Amino acid sequence: MAPIGLNPDYNGRLSVDRVALLSGHYGVAWQMEWDTSGMTLATTGDDGMVRLWQSNLNGVWHHQAAFEPTSYPHME
Repeated sequence: MAPIGLNPDYNGRLSVDRVALLSGHYGVAWQMEWDTSGMTLATTGDDGMVRLWQSNLNGVWHHQAAFEPTSYPHME
């Protein structure tokens, strides 16, 4: 049973719509997390940066902050 408002297809997949294209990472962005309000998004990727994005009440997303890593883990 799907939560109210969600309509999966016959394979159980939910449809996805692009609502914004956020540019800022160099390389691939590979993880993202929303806050509980759905108005702030944190992304990270190949460049090691963590970026915060915020949506206004009209659904327009803006880059708010970027956090640069102080060091990369040593890979052997």
